[in-house]
Amino acid sequence: MKIHARNSLLAAFLILLLVSLSCDFAANTLGDNAQTQPLQLPPTRAAGSEDSGQQPEDALESPAVEPPATGAAPATAVPPAVTAEMDCEEDICVSSGTFLLQRPIAPSGRAAIDNSIRFGSYARNLKAARHGVSFINSTGTPVLAAADGTVVVAGNDASTPYGPYTNYYGNLVILEHQLPELSEPLYTVYGHLSEVSVKSGQTVQAGQEIGRVGSSGDIAGSALAFEVRYGANDYNDARNPELWMAVQNDDGGQPFGALAGSVMNAAGRYLTVENIVIERLAGKGQRALDTYYLKTYAEDRLKGVQPWGESFAMGSLPAGAYQITFYNGPDLVQREVQIEPGQLTVVKITVP
Repeated sequence: MKIHARNSLLAAFLILLLVSLSCDFAANTLGDNAQTQPLQLPPTRAAGSEDSGQQPEDALESPAVEPPATGAAPATAVPPAVTAEMDCEEDICVSSGTFLLQRPIAPSGRAAIDNSIRFGSYARNLKAARHGVSFINSTGTPVLAAADGTVVVAGNDASTPYGPYTNYYGNLVILEHQLPELSEPLYTVYGHLSEVSVKSGQTVQAGQEIGRVGSSGDIAGSALAFEVRYGANDYNDARNPELWMAVQNDDGGQPFGALAGSVMNAAGRYLTVENIVIERLAGKGQRALDTYYLKTYAEDRLKGVQPWGESFAMGSLPAGAYQITFYNGPDLVQREVQIEPGQLTVVKITVP
């Protein structure tokens, strides 16, 4: 009887031991599986939705979207549509920019834009803001394709309005470009031509002659109207060509830089500023080397669009330190920025 009792106790002990080992094995197995499960990230936040997380320090801030107020456009998110390195410090970033296009004028002509009526400002003969820039040149000066592309329009706008109304551009060419740096197609418009040298559907190379400068359409004098459209071939998808054309060099051979800025209030609304003074600084206590005068874009639909979200801009700036000055009501607002050779400086100015 003692032997049977001892055997019974031993058997019970072995059963308990096996049960314990099985539980430990199951727990360890479940634990390993839990560690190898992929990390479940939260869903991507839609533009304008609330998020308590902080944005990376080197990312452009996207102001909150609020209902528009009279005379002020709501701020919109700026998606990373352009592959460009950004070096940011607070609300100022320096980028390689979008200087993807050649100048559309042959070397024998004048490749500098006419600064008397900049992009986004009202022209005397229009009831809307300029959606492009002008290159004043003699009739017959060769007009060149700004990049490789396909001709989507070649002719005139006598019956089809490619701008605000018919016969606005006169003879024109529109090219579509699929550039690897961009997530959407880019379009370039060449207006007021005296001659059109290409046909619709034709493939062209950057620098190829596509027409000649003229004075057709709604213009007084001889000049090339040049526009950049991003995402769609639509007049309202215009972008500032000064931020897309290859920079030129100064007299010393150093590349110019460019500036793209925005002025918003604390609620993220784009403000209208009629007199922005931009001074190139010579040093403390010394007079400015150069002074430029800008306005924010006159049309709200031109403000805050991707990729840079700007409401004013200027190209062909000599490298150096600059001071931006304007009044916000009775308050004087000043901001210093650095323009780097061949680079784009993006500055966001928020006022009370």
